[in-house]
Amino acid sequence: MSTASIRFHPEGPGGAGLEDWGALPAEALESGEGRQRGRYFFQDERLGLSAGVWDCTPFVGRMGPHGNNELMLLLEGEVTIEPEAGEAVTVRAGEAFYLPKGLRVRWRQPGRVRKYFVIFDGPADAPAPATVPPLRIDPAAALAPSTPPAADTLFGPVPSQQGKAAFIDATGQFTIGVWETTPYHRRPVPFPRYELMHVLDGGVTVRGADGTAESYGPGDTFFVARGMVGDFEVRQGLRKIYAIFIEKPAA
Repeated sequence: MSTASIRFHPEGPGGAGLEDWGALPAEALESGEGRQRGRYFFQDERLGLSAGVWDCTPFVGRMGPHGNNELMLLLEGEVTIEPEAGEAVTVRAGEAFYLPKGLRVRWRQPGRVRKYFVIFDGPADAPAPATVPPLRIDPAAALAPSTPPAADTLFGPVPSQQGKAAFIDATGQFTIGVWETTPYHRRPVPFPRYELMHVLDGGVTVRGADGTAESYGPGDTFFVARGMVGDFEVRQGLRKIYAIFIEKPAA
């Protein structure tokens, strides 16, 4: 196991299995029982930031308003999200979507659903979105050039990188999007942010300062916490969906 990254597994950390998280509150349900199971891969209550795996039996329920900002990667099943104002969106296994804090929706899942998630609670007074965003992440979204890492942080040449943010929360701390890079090899440094990464194409090897390493390819999901020390090596390019949290100092 790498000390510089946290690999996600559908059965929780190390594949050890999921815990019983109980049923959804009866007042939130229109039909079904909504029996939940899950495990956390990362949780920081001070930041209001968590990442994990969740599954649940069929149910129809209302989220009004949704209590946090959340990126979800659907592993099994399908979900239809029906905003109070806006078109319904159906998401199936293999797709990614998000819900902003404050959005009022009906959630319909006809069968069992399993997902990876990363959640940022956000402040209690965060405003609801003025309009309904697209919700589903487009993995083939057109990207724009982004700033590459500085040459002195790399082994070898500076890569070409580009990305596109699909969502930024009201505080500007939590961002979801798609990003890609040409090959590069970054020197071991403390990671400057919290980030979930889901590999779409290509791959990356993350090595810890103690020599442990994890290699991630298409379909793999992992998390890197701020301060983890490791080097990133992308040999044949990388395209990913990401969720980034960068804490802003209190005013």
